[in-house]
Amino acid sequence: MISKLDIADAQKEMTEKIFLGLDGSCYLKDIAVGIRNHALLGPCITAKVAANFVIASRAQAFIQGFDFVAPFHIREVCRSVFEHTFVFKSELPFTSPLIQAQCKGLRTIDILEDVLTQTPPPV
Repeated sequence: MISKLDIADAQKEMTEKIFLGLDGSCYLKDIAVGIRNHALLGPCITAKVAANFVIASRAQAFIQGFDFVAPFHIREVCRSVFEHTFVFKSELPFTSPLIQAQCKGLRTIDILEDVLTQTPPPV
């Protein structure tokens, strides 16, 4: 009988074989930096979240039958990896009324789409 640990080990081994080139790594980094530096977000990207972004991108490529990570794999997993980590500045203490007004009615997906629009994929 196969254990959950055996399955996790096999998944890890398979996703580590998926190639992530320099362009893809830079694109991942640029998206993470765009989120980290967004004017309406507080601190929300940790090293663990960034590492999970790499793992999720490789897993997405593997699931779709690729042996490399393409920019569209990275974009596809952004929502899953980052959406729940966002902290709006309006939720932090001592936030200016301007920031609070700008954040009102925004959803995390709006911020993510803004960052992806401003971060061109590699050519």
